[in-house]
Amino acid sequence: MTGKGEPLRRDGVRHVPVTSAATTLAGEEHLGEHRMSVRINRTGDRKTWRVTLPVAVAIGALLLVDLRQSLLPDLLGWILAGITVAMVINMVGPLWRGGAAIHLFTDGAVIERYRGSTASFRYQTVTPRYVLWEKVDDRGEVQRRNRQLWLKMPESGFAVHLDGTKGKDAATLDVLLKEFGVTGEPEELGALKAPGPMPF
Repeated sequence: MTGKGEPLRRDGVRHVPVTSAATTLAGEEHLGEHRMSVRINRTGDRKTWRVTLPVAVAIGALLLVDLRQSLLPDLLGWILAGITVAMVINMVGPLWRGGAAIHLFTDGAVIERYRGSTASFRYQTVTPRYVLWEKVDDRGEVQRRNRQLWLKMPESGFAVHLDGTKGKDAATLDVLLKEFGVTGEPEELGALKAPGPMPF
């Protein structure tokens, strides 16, 4: 459940109200006064829709045509139907979980999915790592360059990345780098087939 008030945009960064869940957790962990809350990892959430929706619509249209004209073998039709259902579930998941935000308090932070999980940490227990890495395919060709802040919490072993590759996430990451006291250029990791910490 989100807090009251409308999102405030400053310098391309979407500032959002602190939620009651984040406030409660911060109080239990004695993280101090609330300072700022911003949306995170929006590009990754939207990518699911941009990639999956057109494919699901195309397969669904093909199946509708097949129902009328029986163009496909029965087995292939069932396989395509299963793929379509899986794609729809994949799209609905992020929508059901809602967006993600990080709430910064005086002595720590809470990362939250609005209708999902939450995690909290104190600043002195987290190890921020500002990185730049290239995602490559099986042929070793670079697909994209990712600029991210990796946060690892040694006590719990929990790790997460905050993306800042492009768009609004880039502006948000610049703000968070300052908040976490990270300066200088990102650490160049080169080509990686698998990413580091998962997004929250």
